[in-house]
Amino acid sequence: NSSDILGIKDRFVKNTNLIQEALEKFFEELDYVIESNKKIAYITNEINIANGKVDHIFIKLLGYKKLLRNEDVSIPDENSCRFARWFNVTKDKLNIEPLIVSFISKHHINVHQGLKETIRLWEEKKYEKAVNRIKDVEKSSSIAFEELYKAAIENRSK
Repeated sequence: NSSDILGIKDRFVKNTNLIQEALEKFFEELDYVIESNKKIAYITNEINIANGKVDHIFIKLLGYKKLLRNEDVSIPDENSCRFARWFNVTKDKLNIEPLIVSFISKHHINVHQGLKETIRLWEEKKYEKAVNRIKDVEKSSSIAFEELYKAAIENRSK
């Protein structure tokens, strides 16, 4: 009868509205989770950049330890350090321009190879060359991490 049909229609409209409201709340929460995840990824990248900087300060301190105390140290190569392992996996996800990636990589290599060269020059008693080389290492380390951090911050808004 018509009153049964009208009741079914009203129940259908009511349930449809409830489902629509639930879906809207669900998608609002989903958007929040997605946006939060992006923020967490940015923070994680910035933490890894900071960890890389700290690791490279430590690596440079090993170089100074060799120069000043003549203690045996092991300078890792540019592919073995924690920063390199993170950067090689993450650089594409960071959306950094290839020229900047190349710039950072070049300076990263210079830090590791430059430290090894500095130690060699020092052992050969070529002190002035060793001092100039370590200055170049310090400069590379500084500008590479500054450029990487700047690029990571800029890509936060993309």
